[in-house]
Amino acid sequence: MSEPTIQWLETDGLQVAASVEVQATGDHDLYQAFTGIAYVQQGRMTVLRGHHMDVIGPGETAVLRKFTSGKYFKTWEEHEGSFRMIGFLVQDAFLKELEGQLPERSVALHEVPSLVRLRDSAALRGLWSSIEGYFANGGPVDRSMLRLKTLEAILATVQAEPGLATVFREFAKPLRADLGQYMERCVTDKLTLEELARNSGRSLSTFNREFRERFQETPHRWIRRRRLEKARDLMQRLGRKASEVYLEVGFEDLAHFSRSFKAQFGFPPSELGNGQGERNGQVT
Repeated sequence: MSEPTIQWLETDGLQVAASVEVQATGDHDLYQAFTGIAYVQQGRMTVLRGHHMDVIGPGETAVLRKFTSGKYFKTWEEHEGSFRMIGFLVQDAFLKELEGQLPERSVALHEVPSLVRLRDSAALRGLWSSIEGYFANGGPVDRSMLRLKTLEAILATVQAEPGLATVFREFAKPLRADLGQYMERCVTDKLTLEELARNSGRSLSTFNREFRERFQETPHRWIRRRRLEKARDLMQRLGRKASEVYLEVGFEDLAHFSRSFKAQFGFPPSELGNGQGERNGQVT
């Protein structure tokens, strides 16, 4: 399976904008710890939220609210060859900095859909054209410029849909994520416990306490176990090798992954990933 190609624009440890190209299909869970502003360049992105389905096509922009539950998948025509999009990850740290420059709220938060498709505008076209240029150049972007571009993205979306001012102002304040959905969504991300706590809207001490109450184990143990379970699933279902999955599920060292895998399941990962028969009653 081909992995997505992702370029990042980041500053101060925050991933602010991304360029994504996908050449393999598959669905993915939604529950991100940021509000996303996405522009589809090529192909289509389908977002499922309960009984709601939205298809974002080429040249369209959509805003997906923080902590929205659902699934999404990306498709493309044969002549296109891949799905491509660019977008902003509007993180709380930036929203707090920009709060004084955000428009006043215009509606109640519950009146704004969790996914908003935006009307085309000169402001949006100018925004995406400039961001495409940054990714094409491949060079670093300084913090002040990224801050201005993030503000430009927010103002352009609010101009297209004034109700979104409520969303950005609301998310400038800490909001508490559902721990179960949040952790499943970001379990393979390389985040510290402090970052996990902050992104979930909690202090570190509150995060640790509520985590133990919810999962009956420490965050470190739970994260390691879930990463190993995801790795086992990838090797069993897709016949992939340990060397192909350990980075994907959040490990940084293959030897450490192999030792942890054997300690967790009682056999080394080398016994999986080859499409071989059964192991502990499970069919590969």
